[in-house]
Amino acid sequence: FKNGGGGIKARLASSLIKNNKFIGLNGSSGLFIIDALNGIGDASRLTIDNNLSTSVQTCGFLYLGVCYSFSSSTIGGINIGGFASLPLQNLVISNNSLYLGRGRGINVQPQSSVSNPTRIFNNMVAYTGQGTAALRIDGANVEVYHNTFADSTNAPNSLVELNAGNINFRNNIVAKGLAGSTYSFSGNNVSISNAHLATLTSNYNSFFNTDTLKIFLNSSNNLSLNQWKQTTTKDANSTIASPSFKNIKTDLHVDNFKRGAVSYYASGAPIVYITKDIDDSSRNTTNPCIGADEFTLINLDAGAEALASVASPLPIGITALNATIKNFGTTPITSAQVNWSVNGVVQTPVAYAGNLATGSVSNVPLGSFNFSETINYTIALWVSNPNGGADLNKTNDTAYANVKPALCGNYTIGGTTPNFTTPKAAINYLNDAGVTCAVTFNIRNGIYIEADTLYQIAGASAVNNITFQSEAGDSSLVKISQTDGFTGADYVLKLIGTDFVNFKKITFERTIGVGYYLNVAALVNMSTNNSFTNCSFITSGTGIHFANNNIYSANYINSKDSANIFTNNSFVGGQQAILFTGISNALLNGVKINNNTFKKFTGNGSDNYDKYVISLSYAKNIEVNNNIVDSIIQGFNGGGIYVANSIGRGSVSGNNIVKRKSSNGINLDYVSGGNTFAEAFTVANNMVQLDSTILGNALLANIGSNVKILHNTLLNNNTSTFSAALRLNINGVPVIKDTIRNNIFAAINGGIAYYSTAGNTQYFSSHNNIYATGTSIFSRYSNTVYNTLASLQTASGMEAGSKNINPLFISNTNLHVGEGALNGAAPTYINTDIDGNPRSLTTPTMGADELVIN
Repeated sequence: FKNGGGGIKARLASSLIKNNKFIGLNGSSGLFIIDALNGIGDASRLTIDNNLSTSVQTCGFLYLGVCYSFSSSTIGGINIGGFASLPLQNLVISNNSLYLGRGRGINVQPQSSVSNPTRIFNNMVAYTGQGTAALRIDGANVEVYHNTFADSTNAPNSLVELNAGNINFRNNIVAKGLAGSTYSFSGNNVSISNAHLATLTSNYNSFFNTDTLKIFLNSSNNLSLNQWKQTTTKDANSTIASPSFKNIKTDLHVDNFKRGAVSYYASGAPIVYITKDIDDSSRNTTNPCIGADEFTLINLDAGAEALASVASPLPIGITALNATIKNFGTTPITSAQVNWSVNGVVQTPVAYAGNLATGSVSNVPLGSFNFSETINYTIALWVSNPNGGADLNKTNDTAYANVKPALCGNYTIGGTTPNFTTPKAAINYLNDAGVTCAVTFNIRNGIYIEADTLYQIAGASAVNNITFQSEAGDSSLVKISQTDGFTGADYVLKLIGTDFVNFKKITFERTIGVGYYLNVAALVNMSTNNSFTNCSFITSGTGIHFANNNIYSANYINSKDSANIFTNNSFVGGQQAILFTGISNALLNGVKINNNTFKKFTGNGSDNYDKYVISLSYAKNIEVNNNIVDSIIQGFNGGGIYVANSIGRGSVSGNNIVKRKSSNGINLDYVSGGNTFAEAFTVANNMVQLDSTILGNALLANIGSNVKILHNTLLNNNTSTFSAALRLNINGVPVIKDTIRNNIFAAINGGIAYYSTAGNTQYFSSHNNIYATGTSIFSRYSNTVYNTLASLQTASGMEAGSKNINPLFISNTNLHVGEGALNGAAPTYINTDIDGNPRSLTTPTMGADELVIN
């Protein structure tokens, strides 16, 4: 059935579908069985055997039931739909070869039983275009044996999806990605939820993924094969092996000349009813091959597997080396010559003597070598003369190892006679080599057009930290820039699981691109204890994508990018400067954002009401202090500082937020301190000016327990009667009452100065200056408007020592004050003002600015 809109359309039951070809179909399906719900005949004995499907594009090969108009994300191969009125007992899907353009390979929803399970075996499923799942099971009691599933297209899904209980998964090959590729494929090999884990039987399988942490996806947890074995005790005899097919897209038969073939050979467990393979060849009854293809290895075939036991990080100097050799053939290896070279210089060979069985390895001492720093060493290993004869397969004789001695001390980048020509060259070397002591890279003046990625550095620690810095001490003279647009890297600098790296006085710039491709830096996968000091981050784009950030960190399961510090940096452009998002059961810890400036943030007005220049979610023990958020330009409707779901001691203090167009200057959303007074979350010495006619608040505080709002100056220049200088909401009854003291709340253009939905059982409030002029509203307390201080005091039972006077701001954008009567606030533990000036110990000034009367 070739090149049509569909293959067969029929009413079938109790049938055998065998030895058909479905080629290049681009319509509803290859084989389309209808009216299954009408209970025609006996559908309990349906067998689909030895069919070939190539480049079927849409609904697919078989759909028992009604076939809809599927998009490219649905079925491309075999789809069996089971129904309560039509139980699919004794369903068999075997010996089919599916080479698909897109969609799912085998999709089953059987109503099988333990005594009559669905059986899926000896199938090959591969993709020539981007597919979804090679196998998806949505019904219980299924046996999946001796199948080969492969995908080299970087589809984001799991290659095998097990969505039901009592599945037996054995002797299968599940390969996702290309051997030797450095690209991280986005999907997992196998996904299964915790609900079905207990009844899963899985063993004697072979897996491959270019990202070794993504072999399994278990209820949102990415797991390597070892992690899966440790946490589930399943797949005890399963292995990782590189794909060894004749062609990963068009022919999944095993190529026994490739080194991974030996991992499939005779590595399975016998299945009583599977005596043949996909080609009708007899299977070994004791140790069958894994996968759909039963094959034999070459008789005499020895090769080098790897350079063994090299320390990481590798110290400079003399190191003993060992080679790992392997028997890739069927004949035991009793002798061989092991050869090696370093950077093309042949070294003295050594002899191997022993008894190496099929698939076994042995470490052979080679001798020693003297390694020098900053040199890339390529070590070649090869085996010759196995058993004194000719090796029948020379394609797997040789293995290579790139060895880089660890760094220690100071190095130069760029300029004349440097240790490394570019930051990328230094970073690539560092990723591979690691460090044995503290390392500093001094970068010489220049513009370096590149995108850099650091990983976890071997040997890095609080003592053995790594620093990249401008040699001249001027960030404007060292620039790392990414000028490529949409097709370029998604970040100029990315830290992936990187720890203890410092960046000082460097400019990171993104000059062109859209969406994700305007980001400057990213910290992901538990990057911790890194710092950026006196750096500049610039993105020139005006894109509206939510991830148009300068610093971006998204945290998922087992990923906490904590204890990262940003000090004295400049951020220019984009929609968000710093975005850190933790998770509810693994909070970010110890992120510090202090003494930075943020300017020229922009965007599409309808897209970014919920975007903030600084955003921290699911965090604890944080600091966001002494930052300036200025020059927000037309079109940006987001906010200044956002802290959400934060607990424990923390601080948002000393920040100056001016020229706010809308939204909130500071937004605290479900923020609480700790359970002692010493663990208070402090919001102090902030100056926030809010203007525009769009709803927003200078400070929106939706808080819990033990939050101290002290000495802030908040100006509402908004015309909306729903906007406020302070808008306060307290959730529940705090363990430690919140405190509102020594602040200035001012409204001058029709908005509200002080708005609280909380009551005096939840917080203390006193010694504040509340000021409203013109049509502005003095206060709204418990949904009632109070236009005088006296009426508010009576209604709330609070505000002792508070005042209602004009603070005499220098201007509406410079909130330093000139009214001496603001002195006389209550002393607190805030000992300096926003400018670092000492506060009076007896009569401090209300607001963020300490006014000294001469």
